[in-house]
Amino acid sequence: MSEPKSTTRFVIASIASLEDQACLQRTLAMPRWNIEFTRSLTTLSQAVSTGSSGVVITERRLMDGSSWKDVLATLDRHPNRPPPTASPTRRYGLRY
Repeated sequence: MSEPKSTTRFVIASIASLEDQACLQRTLAMPRWNIEFTRSLTTLSQAVSTGSSGVVITERRLMDGSSWKDVLATLDRHPNRPPPTASPTRRYGLRY
């Protein structure tokens, strides 16, 4: 069963590097992906609270010093959080 073409997926990404942000934007250039970049645990939490995020992507450490474990604990308190998926990489600590 395929999804309707009008379905937009939302990505919240807390990635410091502008180069990595641009790479993510190119990778998800399909019209149905809407990426919101955040710079701290607070703004990431606010973004999750306000909408229908399907994916949260973080680095091992956010710009405010929060860790991916802090992100996980914060997301656990949100009723509409995306389901957790960990994907360790050399560059990123956790991909949601």
